[in-house]
Amino acid sequence: MLEELELYQGELVIRQAPHVLKFDTFSGQKSGISGSLSCTNFKISFVAANRPAAKTVGLDQRNSIYKENDIPLTFVRTIYQVGERSRKELAPGTKVISNSSKVLEIRTKNCKVFTFSFKFSPPSDMKAMIQTILHHAYPAAIQLLFAFSFKHELAVPTENGVNHHLTRRNSNDNVPSIRFDDVDKASAPPTPPPKPGKGQTDWTTGKTPTFRDIKDWQDEMSRWGKQSLRITSVNVEFMLCDSLPEYFVVPAGLYDSDIQNMAPHFIGGRVPFWCWSSSTGVSLFRMSHPNSDMDFEPSIKRVMQSIADIHPYSNGQSKSYPTSVDLDRGCPSVREIQSSFQKLQDLCTVVSMKEFSANESKWLSTLDSCKWLQYVSSCLERASYAAVQLNERNSVVLKESCGRDLSCLVSSLVQIMLDPHYRTQLGFQSLVQREWVAAGHDFLVRSGHCSESSEEVSPVFVLFLDCVFQLLRQFPLAFEFNDTFLIVIWDSLLTCVFDTFLFSSEEHRRSTLELTGHRGLVSVWAWTLQFSQFDQNLFSNPLYLIRDDLDTYRHKLDLPPPVNRSESCNVGVYRVVARSLTAQSNDPAMMNGGGMGSRVSGYSTASSTDSSRDSAETRSSAEGGIGHVLEPRTSAPCIQFWIHCYLRWVPNAHIMGGGEVGIFHQYCCLIGEIQELFKSLEATTAREHPPLKSRCHSEKLFLTSFEDLSSNQECLTSAFPFTPGDLEFLGADRQSFISTSLVKFLQGQSLLATTELDDQSAEASSDEMDL
Repeated sequence: MLEELELYQGELVIRQAPHVLKFDTFSGQKSGISGSLSCTNFKISFVAANRPAAKTVGLDQRNSIYKENDIPLTFVRTIYQVGERSRKELAPGTKVISNSSKVLEIRTKNCKVFTFSFKFSPPSDMKAMIQTILHHAYPAAIQLLFAFSFKHELAVPTENGVNHHLTRRNSNDNVPSIRFDDVDKASAPPTPPPKPGKGQTDWTTGKTPTFRDIKDWQDEMSRWGKQSLRITSVNVEFMLCDSLPEYFVVPAGLYDSDIQNMAPHFIGGRVPFWCWSSSTGVSLFRMSHPNSDMDFEPSIKRVMQSIADIHPYSNGQSKSYPTSVDLDRGCPSVREIQSSFQKLQDLCTVVSMKEFSANESKWLSTLDSCKWLQYVSSCLERASYAAVQLNERNSVVLKESCGRDLSCLVSSLVQIMLDPHYRTQLGFQSLVQREWVAAGHDFLVRSGHCSESSEEVSPVFVLFLDCVFQLLRQFPLAFEFNDTFLIVIWDSLLTCVFDTFLFSSEEHRRSTLELTGHRGLVSVWAWTLQFSQFDQNLFSNPLYLIRDDLDTYRHKLDLPPPVNRSESCNVGVYRVVARSLTAQSNDPAMMNGGGMGSRVSGYSTASSTDSSRDSAETRSSAEGGIGHVLEPRTSAPCIQFWIHCYLRWVPNAHIMGGGEVGIFHQYCCLIGEIQELFKSLEATTAREHPPLKSRCHSEKLFLTSFEDLSSNQECLTSAFPFTPGDLEFLGADRQSFISTSLVKFLQGQSLLATTELDDQSAEASSDEMDL
């Protein structure tokens, strides 16, 4: 008997096999559970014959689109048929499959392994299932992806906080199964969701701008005030360049006729366009290399002159061209990135504990031979150089041969280093949307969504996320989000349900939607389609929230603020910005190299050998340089392997009761002590207003001992929240963890304010969160 399979509207069952065993990947094929294996036009799904008890049902409820035992077809990297002494890799078009091998092994692109046994199934079931998976896991055209069949509804929160946002049905409903060779035939396109009413936020994208209309560009430019820039519509209907957005920003002195005349002189017609400006007026631009077979010198001179004209100058300062940064030098090529990442995937995709233990002695040398960390370091170094140039009041132009790969990466890193707005979740999402999606990064080809473009696959975007992780690690107080948020973005890219990471360009998106009859697909930034409110809270960085709590207490106690908030890009969210000149002149610490001209004060500890350089950086800030800049260390000892991402499925690499969760627990202990100190300060300081009430009196406020976590501390691992199986294995359940104070903290509730303020803060956080 086939177990009940949960399906979405538009999802079709292609093949099912009963009496299949799903092995625990690291049990050596000695333990597993029985159930049925199904393949639909969206995923490979295993449904256990004996459903878990109600206590543990919630363990696999993190992602609403696919569960722990589901494998979206676009996740599949390689498929193996395993025998007692052999392992054969299977490829599309495989015709002869030995019936003697009863084990199917599926390795995913995010380094997870699924193992199924057909020992108790009819011989024909395994062969039919493998052929079905091979046919659908490697689609030949974008129209065959499930995104074009996926039907969804508007998210409606219920009283218990669960969002019923997807239209589901059961596999035993009156919907016939079909043969896999019939799925390729085009079916009627799904009915598009209704457009939001006047004044409503577009629920399919949340608050994140798409940069598909001129207003989004106007809002972005308004952050910097009036500058000598303008929005051009020369590319409307993509008449100039099919990889650039319809609207983009150029120097005001560069006319549309100039842009049209110079476009043929640049590879792909990607003329120079604006990316970012500081409050001082220096700007960051991107462009492709000029065509070598044409007389491009006049065009290059015209572009550089137009950028030089908008550059701010002091009295008597002579004009100079912007600094040109060639990304084809000093950065890895797309083929080098792909080769390196394939080796990294092979290293981190662990099939068994025996294999992991056997390779442990040479694990570090193998990691070094991948060169992945070297490439992370080189990209950060290039971005850091460009950021320093901008901080020293030099405009910068990033050049790349095609202008669609490394320039997206470096430009985004530069803006994160320079602008605290892009260190918030909403700011980061808008940055990715503008610098990657709108600016024409070829996600379809580089991510390998379709087999027809497999030769040009290169995970440039994953390399970018790894670089951002390095910044998160080096500057833990500077970011509103944590690396869980970055990992979820990567997984969402692989899901191929969202249009954000699906197309080669905005022009490709429009033409494909017109061809398939769709008005639009859903954006990845509509997080309610994937995660509940609780799980979205796990994107938050507790240290960022702690700083807000401390600022609140400073205000309540009428203490002088540690920074000048008027210069912040996001005053209500980002708290640490550059001091004003008055504060710098009156603060001895600032005058002795503690300034923020090149690195955020308190985020990086400089050695005595750096004091002279830090003093120079402080003077640069005082003379009008950019403040609140992150300057990462890019040397080899400072680059860390992203174990939380690449080894999250390997139990031997997890720390029981440790890792980030354990660190957060200790931070909470410190917060409890800070709260006690503030209480003492309130009692000894004469104020007109009465002191704030404490939420707790005699007892400790917040996780002040490991006993407070009871058994939960031992159940959580350093891979949290990506390993619900660990909790189940240890006999715990997720519901017991949800009730802890740690989760309340991650939900944005204040740790230092009164109960009433906490309730108000939680409600405001829920209302304002970008869902």
